[in-house]
Amino acid sequence: MVEAAGLTNSYIVSLPSLYMSIPPVRLLTPVQEYADPERSNTRRPHRVATFAVSENKSQLTTGFLDGSVYLYAIHPLPSPILVDQKIRDIGIL
Repeated sequence: MVEAAGLTNSYIVSLPSLYMSIPPVRLLTPVQEYADPERSNTRRPHRVATFAVSENKSQLTTGFLDGSVYLYAIHPLPSPILVDQKIRDIGIL
């Protein structure tokens, strides 16, 4: 089940079924496109269609409309507690 959560790029998604039940989760979709000169043609940038962050926040995966998937290591920031709090403050987590 997918329903809009008030913003144009925010949705609430859940998956009730007989075998598995995923509780409602808030998802945000990208609102900006950018070019990665190492991974795409800068004259025709690819849209990042999907991305995921690992549970321990050490890896980022991006998926593009052409079917390519890239895995990146996330390096820790000097103050992750402040970053996590900022993310919570704006409502992503």
